[in-house]
Amino acid sequence: MVYPQAAFLALVAAIVVFPLYGPVKQRIVVFGLTRSADSIVNIHGKGLRIIPDTVQCEDSHLHQESGMIFTACQGSEDPDARWTWFPPLIKFDEPGNAKQGSIYVVDPKTFSSQKLQLTGFSGPLVTHGMDILTDPTDAQLLHIFVINHLPNPQHWYAQGTTQSSNKTLSQIEVFSHVLGSQTAEHVRSINDPLIKTPNDILATSPTSFYVTNDHYYREGDMRVLEEVLTQKFGGWSDTLHVEITDPKSTNPSIGTHITVALTGLHNNNGLGRSASSRPEEILIIDASGGVLTRAYRSLVPAEDKKLTVVEHIQFDTTLDNPFYYDDPWATPEDDASGYVLAGLTRGISLALDFSRADKPIPSTVWYSRRSTATNGTEGESHKAWEKTVIFQDDGNDLRSASSAIMIGIDPKEEGGKKRAWLFVTGFASYAMVATKVDL
Repeated sequence: MVYPQAAFLALVAAIVVFPLYGPVKQRIVVFGLTRSADSIVNIHGKGLRIIPDTVQCEDSHLHQESGMIFTACQGSEDPDARWTWFPPLIKFDEPGNAKQGSIYVVDPKTFSSQKLQLTGFSGPLVTHGMDILTDPTDAQLLHIFVINHLPNPQHWYAQGTTQSSNKTLSQIEVFSHVLGSQTAEHVRSINDPLIKTPNDILATSPTSFYVTNDHYYREGDMRVLEEVLTQKFGGWSDTLHVEITDPKSTNPSIGTHITVALTGLHNNNGLGRSASSRPEEILIIDASGGVLTRAYRSLVPAEDKKLTVVEHIQFDTTLDNPFYYDDPWATPEDDASGYVLAGLTRGISLALDFSRADKPIPSTVWYSRRSTATNGTEGESHKAWEKTVIFQDDGNDLRSASSAIMIGIDPKEEGGKKRAWLFVTGFASYAMVATKVDL
């Protein structure tokens, strides 16, 4: 969900120079240059619903035990503030518009939302990626990790030699929440020079998590170049592992141990878990490249926290936060488990349209699962990926999509057919939407 101000010009230049180059052709498709805005057809499933008071919710997570959806939203109090302060999209115009967002709980049965009151926390909360984790010793306690893109006071308010060139001081906020309550208590903040352009989080324990840096460059011409390049030429972003050594520290810069877990990928973005049977697998998204990367981590606490890439899967739009649907009614003959991936249908126009609230931002949600195929060259059976557009919107009902969650419906309630409720939200959307889809 991070695309450059001048991506269009850079991409056009690349097309002129390398008209026959395969990766450039793929970039044309992913950015949506082959799709006109007028040609986008809505694919809404059955019974589109609007979830009230879910404004600009960039990321969302399903809490399996309670069935509730947790999401980090900027909120309805001043939705226009994001257009001038949102560092992930190089919006640094008005640091005074860094407002306090919050954490919301969505009930997928009633299609309603509840804003959690943040206790022990003051100041801006410019929301982005997030994650949740049930406490291993208390099933009612939820740990919530939220990225916060603050204005850097050393840039905006310092003078002379003390002034920093970095306009943002992005950090991670840690909260605790008792299920069923209406509050989330702030535990501590975390920032570090290694945490430069944080995008998303994957928690592995109450005191440890992975976090992606989506770019090496925060802004400028090199940021544009980084966005347009592929992993082969622009794999400059990284994924970090953070261990909290002092959960009670009031100083955001101490009480942590941070290491680099993975380098060499392009535009590291959303993070996600895979099947419950594969706890070692982590999903990493190359947003502007439209690539889902499957990586493995060690489950042995004493071993290092490095990630090992297993597979790259290419899609034909930009992507954002990944979700894995574990089919509760799976059989060997019929397993609907698969990846659910939200993205932008025309990512090329995001830089121009983001701050223009009247402009739609079309979106696509992919549903991908394995299928057995035959390799025509060698005649050997291998695993391929089915990729289906399960949802698409022209930007009028849903303005952008960065997260999608699928909740299965008992086939007995659907005449034996496998269906699910799909919940989709976006960083520039005015509401989360839900619709019933066939699997």
